[in-house]
Amino acid sequence: MKLSIYAGEPIQQVLDGHENRSGRLNTVAERYLDVVRRDCPALTQAEWCAVCDALNGYWMEGAGNLGVRMAWAEVADADRLNGLGAKWGVDAPALAARMQRMSAGEQVALAEVVERFWQHCALPAGEALAKAGARLVEAPEVVG
Repeated sequence: MKLSIYAGEPIQQVLDGHENRSGRLNTVAERYLDVVRRDCPALTQAEWCAVCDALNGYWMEGAGNLGVRMAWAEVADADRLNGLGAKWGVDAPALAARMQRMSAGEQVALAEVVERFWQHCALPAGEALAKAGARLVEAPEVVG
C-alpha cells in the first residue's frame, strides 16, 4: 500500500541517514508493535474498562509522551471526581498506583491498547479489548 504522510520530527529522526525510508519505517513499526505486544500489562476486564473509560478523550500524544506517563493521574482523578472504581468494581487508587509504577514499555502498550479499544468501541467490551490487544487476567475470587 502506498501512503502519503507528513514526516514530523520523530519520523525525520527515525529516517535520518537511511535511504530505504519504507523499509526503515516498517522496521520501526515492527519493533514498536513487538514492544506493545510483549510489554502489555495484564489487567482484568473490569480494570481495562475502567482505564479505557478514564482515558476516553485524554490526550496521550506529543510533549515527550508526558500524557502517556501521566495517564495514571487521569485514572486517579476519574475515581476521585466521578467514582470510576465503584462504576467498574475495581480498586481505582490501586490501579492508578500500579499504572504509575509501570515501565515505559508497559505505559506505551497501555496507551496503544486504549487507543485501539476506542476504534472498536461499538463491539462488546471483551471483543473490543481482544481486538485492541489487551492482555486479560481473571479477577481474583472474593472469599467471604
